[in-house]
Amino acid sequence: MKLMKSLRAIPFRQYISAFLFLLLLVSIAFATRWFQGRKMLFEILWDPIPVQLFYPGDRIESLALKNGKLALWDPYRGFGSRLIMPTAITLAHPLKLIAFLWGTDNGFEFMLLLRLVLAGFFSYILARGIGLSHLAGMVSAISYAFCGFFRQFHNFQDLNVEMFYPLALLFLIRLFQELKFFDLICCIWSGYFLITGGHPEPFYYFPGMIIVSGTYYTIEQLLCKTNKPKQIIFPRMFFIIFLILFFHMVHFIVEPGLEVFLRGWTYHPEGLGKLNFDIQHIIALFTPLFDFWLQSPRGIREQFIQFTAIPSYLGFFPGLLALYSIFNLRQSRGTLTFFWVFTIIMLGLLFGIPGFSWFLSLPFVNRLQNFRYFQSVLALLVSVLAGFGLDQLRKNTNLRNFLMLLSVLTLWLIFHLLRFSNYLLQNPRFLVAGALIIFSIALLFIIYFLRRASSGIRLAGALFFLVSAELFFYFIFVSPLYGLQAFQPEKPKFLERVNLDFHLYRLYSPDQDILPPDTASIWKLRDIRERGPLVPKEYYRMVSGLNGWKTEQDAVDAFLQNGRFYLPFEMDRIPDPAQDMLFGYLLTKHRLGTKSLLEKFQAGILFSPGPRYLSKAKYTVVNKSRDALLLHPPSRLKCSEKILNGNLLFEIGIMPAQGPQSDGAEFLLLGQTGSGARLLFYRFLPYSEAVKSGWKEYRLNLREQAMLELATLPGPRGNLAQDFALFGSMELGVADSPEYQLLDDSGPFLYQRISRVPRFFLSRNVEWVESQEKSLELIRQGKFSREKIFLSGKNPGLIPAQNSIEPSLGDEIYLQKDETDLVELELKLKEPAWLIMTDSYLSGWQAFLDGEEKRIYPANYYFRAVWIPSGAHRLKFLYHPLSFRIGFFKSIGFLIVGLVLTGLLIIRRIKTADGSGKFSA
Repeated sequence: MKLMKSLRAIPFRQYISAFLFLLLLVSIAFATRWFQGRKMLFEILWDPIPVQLFYPGDRIESLALKNGKLALWDPYRGFGSRLIMPTAITLAHPLKLIAFLWGTDNGFEFMLLLRLVLAGFFSYILARGIGLSHLAGMVSAISYAFCGFFRQFHNFQDLNVEMFYPLALLFLIRLFQELKFFDLICCIWSGYFLITGGHPEPFYYFPGMIIVSGTYYTIEQLLCKTNKPKQIIFPRMFFIIFLILFFHMVHFIVEPGLEVFLRGWTYHPEGLGKLNFDIQHIIALFTPLFDFWLQSPRGIREQFIQFTAIPSYLGFFPGLLALYSIFNLRQSRGTLTFFWVFTIIMLGLLFGIPGFSWFLSLPFVNRLQNFRYFQSVLALLVSVLAGFGLDQLRKNTNLRNFLMLLSVLTLWLIFHLLRFSNYLLQNPRFLVAGALIIFSIALLFIIYFLRRASSGIRLAGALFFLVSAELFFYFIFVSPLYGLQAFQPEKPKFLERVNLDFHLYRLYSPDQDILPPDTASIWKLRDIRERGPLVPKEYYRMVSGLNGWKTEQDAVDAFLQNGRFYLPFEMDRIPDPAQDMLFGYLLTKHRLGTKSLLEKFQAGILFSPGPRYLSKAKYTVVNKSRDALLLHPPSRLKCSEKILNGNLLFEIGIMPAQGPQSDGAEFLLLGQTGSGARLLFYRFLPYSEAVKSGWKEYRLNLREQAMLELATLPGPRGNLAQDFALFGSMELGVADSPEYQLLDDSGPFLYQRISRVPRFFLSRNVEWVESQEKSLELIRQGKFSREKIFLSGKNPGLIPAQNSIEPSLGDEIYLQKDETDLVELELKLKEPAWLIMTDSYLSGWQAFLDGEEKRIYPANYYFRAVWIPSGAHRLKFLYHPLSFRIGFFKSIGFLIVGLVLTGLLIIRRIKTADGSGKFSA
């Protein structure tokens, strides 16, 4: 199919109609949420990271920009973390700037809507640019904008990348076909916006697109023999190398990104880089109807199951049209063949077909891999192939092949409908969706058998409608995996009951539900946890040392446990001196406290010689779900872990099998010390009360109970077949002790450490160690505390006048400014001392004492220390990393060069009416 000479040949009204049609469809899809008072920004289908990691950082950046500043540091995550990853890297992205300057959730919602529209519109331009008709371009646009990848990850920043893939691919094709200056400039700009999308994905996928397109069209030109081989190969090889190097150098994120990556830790279990979808899941590319019931890929370790989500659907009818296009390969002019070759490569990577998986073992790719990234590129290619198929159908060619293909896919679909019929019958929404697909297929058969001369045109029109309807309804009705609005941040209730000076103290919550990691910044709270795919390597080492993890696998297991995706501070393993240093406030909750005991119970037998039913799962009682143990009375469970003391927070409930004999169950907790045992808790829960009030919540103060046992008995009627007993939550909270003061127990249990440590304090008792590794070893030995500060490096001879951790009389510290990238203190010291700041010691921070730069020393491995002489001083900490400055000025230089080249292009277009003029070899 011949490439069009100019995109200007397309009537402007067709551009407008395509954009407005997409805007209408996407707006209606969003309106289905808005009318219900919900936001798609918080609707999570697969991964909570967009809300719990990116959204809080975006809020910080938005506030800073509205105040005329640029935030590069997030002071609320961990002990302070670089905001350049992952938020500030999107500053050069136009749509993100709109959301930043808008500053509210509505701005982010508008950005989501607009980038879906633009993703489809750019796909339309791609389809028209390679010669497809207006209707085929519309099919391509709808197929890409409403594909399952965008539905599942619509609030990810990935879409800032995928949105520009169509334009980048179009101008790559045009450049390698005809080597025009116009296409080079457009390729540079579209690629630049790909890189500014704020995601590592284009750094290795976009070069892949350059290599595939450049290699294919070089071979095509050689086969056509239009020029000498040198004239064909050399300029195209030059542009392949030039574009790859160019896009890896021009954007300001390259240097900061490399710094973060090389000095960061990301979870990477052995084998993660080689994950792929099982070939049986190929049905999920056509429809999401069977997503919930397909088996996980064979041979996958349990910890990887959460990474093997079903591939994002492409749609039955777009898939049908894409497959139909293969019958026109012989008549095509090469572009169709290119898209099929590229599609086969993407399918090979996605499903791990032998011969393709080598790509996943390449450097950086095997560390940054996430094989869902392939799905967006695959969706784009299939959407274009669907456009080819529609144009072919309109010409009334190979209609018998179309009928044959439709019949085969229909039988395949019916096979799966029958295979999962039991599940579909229990899920009316899925059953109706399956019935609608079958009805739509029947409509196509009817149109075909009318046997009119215009059957192909009628089929094309019907398929355009079916593609739009199918993907639109999938987009609306596919349910979020975690429930509606499951991760929308809510203001913590404890803020209303405690006066917390968020400038001076930090929070730690072992419960990610009461305070999800990284969301504390929304309320300007400092949470020492840091969630994300990439955390500072020093932070990882410190947490590992405190928790006593011996290997990286221990950290990975803790990181992935219960889907937490952050490195926890395990309170029962951290030495008390380190806790004094780290924690200002400690939050626990009734149901989700510091340690879950659900997995610590082992099945036993009580009052009965036969085995009883036991299950550990999530159960719902009176519309409230809990993780719980379900026991068939009579039964007995023993906790495998010794419990010295603590607050046991638990609930009881009934899962009744309704009938005349349903009367309830008896619940018992037994404590065993030595050879004796005593009854700690007894409660009979009647069936009538259980179905009315649901879960019953209780708290026990356990002291020196070596073992804990749960027991259940049937109700007074002794019916063993009717009622099931539920022990819900079973969380062990912080025990009452001299170290903690209970502030509130009306909602979450809120504790305050008696000896809490502020962010800034003075120390005159320091010990020098020769290296950071030695300091880390002291942390592993449990010597990390406030009493003695370990400074890393060579002693410069600064010795305090007294060797004491207590401040001298008259020592004063005043916090004057506390901003994202700036902290200012006023100090009045009677004697010289070290100012210890429990913010992270990372590169890019500078300290200025009375205007003179001073060295920052690492204190206790991860914190900061600055020597302060006696007297009154002003100390300023400023975050101004060299990597960002280099990247920023380099990016400014590119923008200037890009604008100059664009200006030259405009002048040249004016001088040459036909717009021709190729690069010479």
